[in-house]
Amino acid sequence: MNELPIGRKAVGYKWVFKLKLNPDNSIARYKARLVAKGYSQVPGQDFTETTSPVARLASYRALLSLAAKLNLKAHHLDIETTFLNGTLDEEIYMKAPDGFNTEKNSIWKLRKSLYGLKQASHVWNKLLDGTLKKLGFNQCGKDTCVYLFQSGTKFIILAVHVDDMLIVSNSKSKLTEMKLDLTKHFKVKDLGEVKFLLGIEIIHNRKLGSIDLSQQAYINQLLKQFNLQDANPVTTPLLSSVRLTQDDCPVTEEEKRDMENVPYASLIGALMYAAIGTRPDIAFAVGALSHFLGNPGRQHWNKAKRVLSYLKGTSSYAIRYYADKSEIGEVFGYSQGVGMRLTDGSIEGFCDLDWAGCVDTRQSTSGFVWMMGGGAICWRSKLQTIVALSSTEAEYVGATPAVQEVVWLRDLLCELGIASTAPSLLNMDNRGAVCLTRGAGDSNRMKHIDIRYHFIQSHVECKHIEVRYLPTDEMVADILTKNLGRIKHDYFIRKLGIVSRSSGSV
Repeated sequence: MNELPIGRKAVGYKWVFKLKLNPDNSIARYKARLVAKGYSQVPGQDFTETTSPVARLASYRALLSLAAKLNLKAHHLDIETTFLNGTLDEEIYMKAPDGFNTEKNSIWKLRKSLYGLKQASHVWNKLLDGTLKKLGFNQCGKDTCVYLFQSGTKFIILAVHVDDMLIVSNSKSKLTEMKLDLTKHFKVKDLGEVKFLLGIEIIHNRKLGSIDLSQQAYINQLLKQFNLQDANPVTTPLLSSVRLTQDDCPVTEEEKRDMENVPYASLIGALMYAAIGTRPDIAFAVGALSHFLGNPGRQHWNKAKRVLSYLKGTSSYAIRYYADKSEIGEVFGYSQGVGMRLTDGSIEGFCDLDWAGCVDTRQSTSGFVWMMGGGAICWRSKLQTIVALSSTEAEYVGATPAVQEVVWLRDLLCELGIASTAPSLLNMDNRGAVCLTRGAGDSNRMKHIDIRYHFIQSHVECKHIEVRYLPTDEMVADILTKNLGRIKHDYFIRKLGIVSRSSGSV
């Protein structure tokens, strides 16, 4: 068509060229994509809904841990030209791109979704969700991008991140059947056993019965991007004596100009993906450095480069999950199908804090990690939003997000047909906080604590969680709350289930 309806505006377009890389950063293929300039779309006219969820990284780690623990098949599917599959509900017009046999200044009316449109990801997610449910998959409530299919004793668990799918199953025949069913609806690229997913390399060792998660290729890419290939490796992310402070932020105009062209935010964002992906050992350092994104100084930039230098020397580190037969109970049947019962010690957590560790605000940094299958599944290092009046209060408040996380993890596993016979064990190194979780303690000194932090007591009473005192020297979460010396840092890395791929151990 050559004329737009009255009151409508055609969106523009552009060509995007990109290299698709292999795990070793070699070129896999060249990609050219026609993209709509969605920023010119009019809300309420060209689009309404734009939301589109993706599976949590913790869900992927949990599934791969189960694959190692239960010797399941873990495969990878990629949906080609993903966003082109969805049918648009709105009327959208786009300028016809050059190179097609169309008249000059002609207009296209889009029937199918296109990359760049505001609603493209929402339309795709809606289509995929409907298709999977027609194929017999049930959506999990705790992670809406994780699906379960069950047929007798056979099952398939599928996790979705836009066009990437991780599939875990105990049946080769059902896995093949599901792949064929999907090819009837979409153009599917079967990548076989999962090896590289979301920038994370996945290494299976059938002899050891283990699965390793590594971001070595991603780290090497960062070193090249920030021109630190020749940096000297260091043994810890930050020196134990370092205290980051706003005193190092630029004050004068000259100091601010000095930092204008420094890619501080880009480096912190890149490090953040490693910290939440497979490297909990840098989570505290990256979190602390991110507090200065608004006005970083030269000292902050140097410390950020040190974290990347640390990653250079430890690029071969990977989280390892493995089968421990002492933790796996019998296969059992119940109303929802066939599942696996995990015995005592299957999910164990560690929670710690650095009381009033922030020099500028006197807020405390709390951290936790939950382990399953020998490796870390969920972790977090975060500055608390309140100023705690005692270490007991800070520790108790810091336990709240830890319990929230394990309640989510337990519920997700239950939806997938995996139950636990015992409470999940949470280790803390503050006896006063341990007493508080059981409803004991000095009520006068703790009466000001917000009620939201007391929900941990109900989970202890219901025996979902068991809280235990653990000496500080064995507190794994210590690495998530402060800068440590090399000996303690290396010790807690091993406790996190992190191994060196170059030698097999740290």
